Amino acid sequence: IVKEIELKGKPRVIACQSLKKTPLAEFKKIKFKFLPKWAENFATTFIFDDTIIIQVLKNKPFLIKIENKEIFDGYKNDFDVLWDKL
Repeated sequence: IVKEIELKGKPRVIACQSLKKTPLAEFKKIKFKFLPKWAENFATTFIFDDTIIIQVLKNKPFLIKIENKEIFDGYKNDFDVLWDKL
């Protein structure tokens, strides 16, 4: 999934602090912002082009990939508000 993200647009990621210690945080083409420690959760959000990916790495890791323009537009507004606050 990381290779797909790197090939598209200008990917941005909002993640928990613990992601800083993983190889994913070393990808230069991806812009990262991190939640404060008190707001940490186990879901990382990727947003690029018309795609949203929500990745959960606790217990049984899984991801949800949404490729839908209407959902993307609404979710991107929420994402942008949080992005600007971090």
